[in-house]
Amino acid sequence: MSSRGKRKREQRLLRLRNSLTGQGKRLDGLEAELAATVAAKTTIYLDTSHWVNLRHVVLARPTAKPEYAEILSLFESLGSRGKVCCPVGSWMFEELMKQCDPATRQTTAKLMDRLAEAETRKGKPDSRNS
Repeated sequence: MSSRGKRKREQRLLRLRNSLTGQGKRLDGLEAELAATVAAKTTIYLDTSHWVNLRHVVLARPTAKPEYAEILSLFESLGSRGKVCCPVGSWMFEELMKQCDPATRQTTAKLMDRLAEAETRKGKPDSRNS
């Protein structure tokens, strides 16, 4: 490769590195912003049975328990004010996929998305902190 070709290649690599470095700084800023947003909320992890009971309320099923209608209303009210979040972890996605009926699975997924505000977490929560 000629010296001119090497210089062009080096310049392209330098532009690419600068572009990626700028994106990295932007991502660091977004991560910090997300961390601050999450820290301001009370995190409530729900067991599968609670998601199912909340889904019964959403679907107006006869099996819906009245106390879950109150809980759902409270979560939605507090969530809209940025006070609480019910994040969904990978373990809940696994549980969700076990639901055989596509309609109830979709309703549960939409409910999870709404209450989690599209927030997910890695791993299972530490039961001592939740």
